[in-house]
Parts: sequence; C-alpha cells; structure tokens
Amino acid sequence: MQTKSKAVAILLAIFGLNDIYLGNFKRFIKKCIVGLITLGIGIVIWQVLDIIGLITGKINCDNKGNPIE
Repeated sequence: MQTKSKAVAILLAIFGLNDIYLGNFKRFIKKCIVGLITLGIGIVIWQVLDIIGLITGKINCDNKGNPIE
C-alpha cells in the first residue's frame, strides 16, 4: 500500500493536476473537457472545489482506496 501526500495533492490541485497524482485519469479528462467548453472558468471552479475537498478531508483517498496522509 502506497500512501500519497496530502500536501503534494493540494499543491498539484492549484495547477489542476491532483487527479493525475491520485490516479483519477477519467476525472482529469472530464475536467479538461469542462475547461475547454467553459473557456477555463469551469476548471478554475473545479480546482477550488478540489482544494477545499482535500483540505477538509472530503477527498481522502486515491483511486485504489489508499488513504491520503
């Protein structure tokens, strides 16, 4: 079991790359499509929600169910 760093996930969420780090590739593709359709506004909102989710613990594991610590 490989645990991921919460600090690294938050830092990558600022740039929208936390889904790649956590192994959520389908979610990353969806985020890119939303960003293209909304001319970037949707991805900024999604990034803010991801950062809040990581800080509050709502996003607490990677795609394999391993905890983020």
